[in-house]
Amino acid sequence: MAVNPINTTRKRSALKSRKEPYWFNFKRGAAVGLYVGESKSEWCARARDPIGGAKYKYATFGEGNELSYEDAEAKARAFADRVAQVERPDYTVRDACADYVQDARVRNSESSAKGIEQRLAHSVPSTLASKRLTDLRTIDLNRWRDGLVRTSDDAEDVRRSKDGANRLLAILKAALNLAFRSGLAASDAEWRRVQAFRDVDAARTLFLDPEQVKALLAAADGCFRNLLHAAVLTGARYGELADAVVKDFDAQGGTLHLDGKTGPRTCYLSGDGIAFFKRVAKGKLPGAPLLPRDDGAHLGHVPSEATDGCGSAGCQTARRDRFLFPPALPRQPRIVGWCARPGYCRELRDQHPHDRKALREVHQGRAAHHARSGGAVAVDPRLPSLG
Repeated sequence: MAVNPINTTRKRSALKSRKEPYWFNFKRGAAVGLYVGESKSEWCARARDPIGGAKYKYATFGEGNELSYEDAEAKARAFADRVAQVERPDYTVRDACADYVQDARVRNSESSAKGIEQRLAHSVPSTLASKRLTDLRTIDLNRWRDGLVRTSDDAEDVRRSKDGANRLLAILKAALNLAFRSGLAASDAEWRRVQAFRDVDAARTLFLDPEQVKALLAAADGCFRNLLHAAVLTGARYGELADAVVKDFDAQGGTLHLDGKTGPRTCYLSGDGIAFFKRVAKGKLPGAPLLPRDDGAHLGHVPSEATDGCGSAGCQTARRDRFLFPPALPRQPRIVGWCARPGYCRELRDQHPHDRKALREVHQGRAAHHARSGGAVAVDPRLPSLG
């Protein structure tokens, strides 16, 4: 326990003058102090500002010989209580979640806010949502986090549920932190002590060979096949492809402008990619969706009829987490940039160490321009054409 240097008259009379007061923390984030100057001493207090984070607020109570230590500490405690007083003592976890959704709507987008709202509504039970932040305890959040983990003999299933619990915990803690920064919670200590599960974010990978990619495309039809084919050729996220319009495709430059959660970027297309997007863009207005649904509407989501009724191996595989491609192809200078599921960046691999420079050029879009201008890029000619 820390020694109190100011709680007796004998201790206070032995103190030397200095610029900084002599402090004693009577609780976390709050202290009573005595400033000792050349000619006089003065009682003071400090308390952590719940809105300012690490910042403190200060107050003085009069000269040191006017108050006893007990009276000075009582005044310091009253001051700390006033500083910590929140704007709404009845503010609940549900209120914090609602304010966080609204903040996401303003800062990010409507779709982002809707996704957060759905996750919180689905995962936060009413018993936790109805708790006031002043009554919220670490054990409540730990029990909620642990309740999100599935009980199973499948270690992978348990890992994935823990990974999902971590994501939901991060969202809820962000909502509570927003409330704390807004002065609606006196402290963030209760949820700051809640820890995420460790070493559970390793994603499962599934490898497809070129024939399986062909089988996957052959098993799909309509707008879903176009979506898969575009993902194979670009490695773009689903949202980027769904939001692309015809004018984003530059046939002469061989590029496709994409805009998604990481911001706008330019995708440089191969010959197959240029031919594919020429086909899907033919006869459409510049503002029309580049990859529309079969009825011509915007591709807001992957049509369920394209996968729910498909029993083939290719479509069954399409429901898995992500698709990568095996490194065990012939040791020839080659570059692979395929991905068979929207929502994941393409997996770029170089089979030969001397191809690292060419790989970087493809990734940055330089190789496409180089090839169209008559240059040579080392690409395995045996790679299958997916057109």
